[in-house]
Amino acid sequence: MKKILLLIVLIGFIQFACVDDNDLTPGPNIPTSIDLRETGNFTIVKNQGSLGSCWAFACVGLAEYKIKEDLGVEVDLSEQHLVNCAEFGPMGGMEFLRDNGLTIEDSLPYQAQFQGCNIIFEPIYKVTLFEIVNVSDLGFEDRISILKGILFSEGPFVSHMDCYTDLDYYTSGIYEYDGVSDSGYGHIIVIVGYQDDDSIKNGGYWIVRNSWGSEWGENGYFKIPYDECNIAKYYAYKVSGVEKIGKIEKLLISGYHCRWSNDGSKIAYVNRNNSGIRLFVYNFETEEENVIVDDMDGDMQLSWLDEGNTIVFDAYDSNNRLDLWKVKTETGDVEFLVDNALVPDAHPQLNKMVCSKNEQLALYNKSGTLLSYIGNINGGLAVLSPDGTKVVYVTGQSGNEDIWLVNTDGTNRQQITSHEGRDYWPRWSPDGNMIAFESERSGNFDIWTYNFTTQKFVQITNHPADDRMGDWSPCGKSMVFNSKRDGDWGTYILKNVF
Repeated sequence: MKKILLLIVLIGFIQFACVDDNDLTPGPNIPTSIDLRETGNFTIVKNQGSLGSCWAFACVGLAEYKIKEDLGVEVDLSEQHLVNCAEFGPMGGMEFLRDNGLTIEDSLPYQAQFQGCNIIFEPIYKVTLFEIVNVSDLGFEDRISILKGILFSEGPFVSHMDCYTDLDYYTSGIYEYDGVSDSGYGHIIVIVGYQDDDSIKNGGYWIVRNSWGSEWGENGYFKIPYDECNIAKYYAYKVSGVEKIGKIEKLLISGYHCRWSNDGSKIAYVNRNNSGIRLFVYNFETEEENVIVDDMDGDMQLSWLDEGNTIVFDAYDSNNRLDLWKVKTETGDVEFLVDNALVPDAHPQLNKMVCSKNEQLALYNKSGTLLSYIGNINGGLAVLSPDGTKVVYVTGQSGNEDIWLVNTDGTNRQQITSHEGRDYWPRWSPDGNMIAFESERSGNFDIWTYNFTTQKFVQITNHPADDRMGDWSPCGKSMVFNSKRDGDWGTYILKNVF
């Protein structure tokens, strides 16, 4: 079926180029072929239908790729949100993604018609940085080299091509315009790879992501010779940064060492008044906070021992020594657990907890029986991975306080963070793919994450006040943290951060 495509006035886009062609130099020594589909970061190719919305699908496809690459999550964003609210064309699409962000497809499904921007949808992801590379005045070899360099070093890019009706009937192989088919409409696409081949017209071809559905062409993609149909002869839009937009709410409580209960119904935390440190539990369902422990002192670092009824914490004994204790949240009954130990992190499902004992990391069961020491490791603030096989912990052995990783048998020790300043209070995500931690690397304390799969760091909060001690919700989508963003220390929830 013939598609209605987008007619582009090229000069209108060239003037917005952020990178002038006079500043460009040919790319580095790069391979003779790249296919970024092999990264697994692309979502399935979608279908724009009869609406001239190829620009929206191209912008969204590029953003979804970068979200998967940088944040490690696959997301289906709403092209309809762009169609309804953004200025027409790739510039308008990218600016809207940067300035406003998009909701997801489930919230606003594609309808292949303009609906107007009179309904407000909460944006979930946004582009933080995009650039337009102007290649319109470059010669053929320099232009192709620059564009291949973008694919090699930065990823896919959005560009333009002239489109003729014979492309409708493409099924596979290398497309070339037949010279007689109708129309020369502008079409916006995503270039995802290339292949140099002297036997091909113009010495090679681009691999292109279309927006005509996954049943068209080669699973929604096609190949086309360099410069055929004026493809990528004018500009390339590239995305350098993306982020998840979370909704921050301040709780009517104030405390630190916040830990979410495993059933998600409560948060435990501590606070200090004139008489000492007290341990509280806040119940989300009843919106009540209760003092659980108020006659003990110490750092009072804590963790839940079960779904939501028992907490383990460190506090001073009568000899002013830090021990581990447990308390029933319903009754406030306190029992001694482990002597000369501190900083507990428990996993009730595994019947294990990790703590510092005799200046080493040690594993205990939740009844307080020693299971093993984790090698000869001097570290603190240790947390056990959800599968019980690894521990992340903080140590200053590298000269700064950094986060390290080690197997629970003491093997395969690795340094995760390396930065001048504190990286502190690590917390595992429930799926075990990431850790959250507080860091000074942005100039003050903010909450960051590290993804073990992508090996990327992502800044989650960004505020002039300090954001400290983040902890994951049990579903892994929200975080609770402490901050002085309202002037005094308060407790905040960053909702739907992932």
